[in-house]
Amino acid sequence: MVQSAIPLTGNVANAFRTLGLLYMRSEQRVSRGAPRVVLRTRDADGWHDTPAWRFFRHVIRVGLFLRERCKMQPGDRVVVLSPLRAERIIAEWAVVAQGGVVATLDPGTPDDVLTRAFEHLSPRVAFVADGATRDRVRRLGARVERLVQIEGVPPPDSQDMSWSAMMDLGGTLDTAERAQAFRTAARSVRPEMPAIAYMDLQSPGAPEWKTASHAAVVDRLVDLWKSSPARPGDVAYAVDPGEYAGLRLALWGLIADGETTLALGTPEREAFEIAEIRPNVLVGPVESLQRAAQPSYMLRQAEASSRVVQWLRLLTSRAAPRPRPEGAPAPPRSLTLEGSRWPLTSPFAQEVAQ
Repeated sequence: MVQSAIPLTGNVANAFRTLGLLYMRSEQRVSRGAPRVVLRTRDADGWHDTPAWRFFRHVIRVGLFLRERCKMQPGDRVVVLSPLRAERIIAEWAVVAQGGVVATLDPGTPDDVLTRAFEHLSPRVAFVADGATRDRVRRLGARVERLVQIEGVPPPDSQDMSWSAMMDLGGTLDTAERAQAFRTAARSVRPEMPAIAYMDLQSPGAPEWKTASHAAVVDRLVDLWKSSPARPGDVAYAVDPGEYAGLRLALWGLIADGETTLALGTPEREAFEIAEIRPNVLVGPVESLQRAAQPSYMLRQAEASSRVVQWLRLLTSRAAPRPRPEGAPAPPRSLTLEGSRWPLTSPFAQEVAQ
């Protein structure tokens, strides 16, 4: 029997005080038969779905690799140097579910910032996007015990490992006993333990590294779910073109809410992908959403079939306020990557957002 989702608000949400327990809750829903696509990604062949059972299996296998082969202990730091992609999200959850501390950086991070990040974090493991990013990390002399390359294969004479080889190894480690040990570790994570390392871009001067505990992250997620509650069948479209390791709470919240399909978008292709996906939740910098609303000759046909693109044009326009027609669909919910409501500025946008 398929059970309904547990609403993560009020006293019920307070029972889930760590990201490890939120992970367990989401995985258990799958074992009870609750259908869900967790991730939707796009390549040259189109969009591809990652069902929940596969997502959580991959998280366990990466987690087992980190525990068994990298000897990651609670509190150890792991850097993920990658743009927004499925492997980045899987690696992040594998780290925090075992009590590790994850720090996510974009490959476009300047050399001096990247060097200081590795010096400050002293990571046990680093996941890097591709061969060029791997070569850059090695050229900068970053100290890291183990490096995993997500795309492509490292040189055969290196000690680094490809993502596919790591997943194969994780598959051999994925016995019933070890998987249960992974879940036991997820349940044993304490609320006061650090979960995410991030750059505080609001600090005066150079960005300052801070850590957020499991309890602090969950509290923020509960606030996000209260202000923008998930609905069955939600599809969120997210773009993250940032260079710095901000606290991407919206992405954590959309994975952990137990309902949403998170479609990972491509910077500079927002309008086309939104027209294809037709999401009802939009996540990203204001600039990305405004770019998606710009007129384009190539988009005319897609625009006619996508009310989301039409809403974006209205929300980012300077049009005078006017009431929404009776029975018209509501505009998509819009969030910043940090998990706050998108700061809509046009008069019409402010009215329809009420």
